Amino acid sequence: MIAYRLFRNDPRGPRTLFHKHHESCIFPLDWWQVAEQKIVTNPGGGRRFRAGFHVFPSMEDLIKYCKNMDSEYVACRVRVEDTRPKPGSRSTVLLAKEMIVQSSDWKRRQTLGRLVQ
Repeated sequence: MIAYRLFRNDPRGPRTLFHKHHESCIFPLDWWQVAEQKIVTNPGGGRRFRAGFHVFPSMEDLIKYCKNMDSEYVACRVRVEDTRPKPGSRSTVLLAKEMIVQSSDWKRRQTLGRLVQ
C-alpha cells in the first residue's frame, strides 16, 4: 500500500521525528523494516497500543494533520504492509507493521512549508 510519512530532513537520509528505529534515528533507504512489536503509549500517557510506523493514507490527510507543525519537516511517499488505524486518534493516521522508503521517493520529498499554506 502507498502511504505518506513525516520525517526530519537530514543529509544522511530520512530521520525519524521522535523515536529511534533499531538504535538509529536515520531510517534506512531501500530495505523493508519491521516495527518493533511492543506495547507503547503516547507521550503523556493514555491508551496503550501495539507499536507501528505512523503513516497517512493520502498526502491530503498528512497535510490536514500538519497544519500547525514545523515547516521544516518533510513529507515522503512510503510503501507499507499490515496497517491498522491508530487507536484513539482523531486523525486518519495508520500504524504499519512494515515500511520501506525507496531512494526514488526520498529524492521527491517535499517540505511542509511548500505543502501547507
